[in-house]
Amino acid sequence: MSGPDRDRGFTLVELIVYMALLGIVLTIATTLLLNATRTQSTVQGASVATSTGQLVLTSVKTAVRNSTGLQISDNGKLLIARVPDGDSWVCQAWYYDASKGGSVYTTTKASRSAINTASAGSDWTLLARKAGHGLSSIFAPITTDAPTGAAVTVNLNMDTSGQEAIALTTTTVPRLFSPEHGTCF
Repeated sequence: MSGPDRDRGFTLVELIVYMALLGIVLTIATTLLLNATRTQSTVQGASVATSTGQLVLTSVKTAVRNSTGLQISDNGKLLIARVPDGDSWVCQAWYYDASKGGSVYTTTKASRSAINTASAGSDWTLLARKAGHGLSSIFAPITTDAPTGAAVTVNLNMDTSGQEAIALTTTTVPRLFSPEHGTCF
């Protein structure tokens, strides 16, 4: 073409069609980005909850397996195990506090009398928050046919911030169970 038709540009209809197509593409891209962000947040919440719950379960399981005795008290909120500490024995305890959002604490003391659940949070180590979603207790004694004669089950419902709680359970048996418990019971 020659003359003024060659530099005429886009018509108004063409611009409107291009803008509509661009709007559709941007809407789809934004929706995908928002869904990916929500999914990432959900997966991250579940991953953190699972890791935290497994930290609690591993702590309890390791100590109970090496203990010579167990005691569950305070309606399943307090677990005490007599565990080795070098050449001596100590009382390791875990406490579930439903009033503090389902927090699980642990402490190690020389005797049972030094374990004070009222001080949970000050001289106890926090293992997990939001660990008992909907639970009043997390420790349960079980009867077992194992030679040791004692076992404990730990039930956690880890809160994932808005998603369905993740249930974690473990049952463990002391390998060294002894009727001689010493200072822990």
